[in-house]
Amino acid sequence: MIRNLQYNNGVPADSRFAAHSDFFKDTLKSLNEEEGLSKIRKVQQLTTLAETELGCSVTHLALAWVAKNPNTSTVILGASKPEQVVDNLKALDVIPKLTPEILDKIEAILQNKPAPTPTFGRPPLDAYGRV
Repeated sequence: MIRNLQYNNGVPADSRFAAHSDFFKDTLKSLNEEEGLSKIRKVQQLTTLAETELGCSVTHLALAWVAKNPNTSTVILGASKPEQVVDNLKALDVIPKLTPEILDKIEAILQNKPAPTPTFGRPPLDAYGRV
């Protein structure tokens, strides 16, 4: 889904998708099918949330969301230009804005929260791996 964020309003001419359109033709085609259109609608809703409630881009929201996840050890930036790296680092300012209320709004849009990790009868661990 994150890869689709920058293509919310079409494929930019200077993008990797455009430069390698043959390689990505199935992906681009899928965005015009019902599942792809559903993903685009979700990204549009996330874009509105990011811009109106957090004052950031949807890209910054996505990177901050990944960084805030306690199961994430590394956030991989998909930048192909130096200015994209600099821009992506603005996501660090968004992390503190991801309150439980905002995370609930994101979940209401995506509706894809993973099931909790099984504890097999043991008490669940906190975000730091403690009982």
